[in-house]
Amino acid sequence: MWELWREERALEIVDSSLQELYHPQEVLKCIQIGLLCVQENAMDRPSMLAVVFMLSSSEAAIPSPKEPAFIFREICSKPHTLIEVQEDDGGGGGGVELAINKHG
Repeated sequence: MWELWREERALEIVDSSLQELYHPQEVLKCIQIGLLCVQENAMDRPSMLAVVFMLSSSEAAIPSPKEPAFIFREICSKPHTLIEVQEDDGGGGGGVELAINKHG
């Protein structure tokens, strides 16, 4: 999503079956707010009150998002790619491990 946003092609994610049943500016606004909500630094993310205000106001100034912390740059369309997500059950860190294994 970030790459599409940066290249000013964010509307490409809209389901094509919707055709003209949406307002492009409203969709772009929602995408922009969504990207703000996944900023790497928590201080850069808007509060829920700010999100509601931005969504409900046509005059709210919405800041430009920065590159999010996690970006999937490659689509896993290869049949021999396995994505595993494992929760940390060890030392109490509470982390999640993501492993992408390419076979073949």
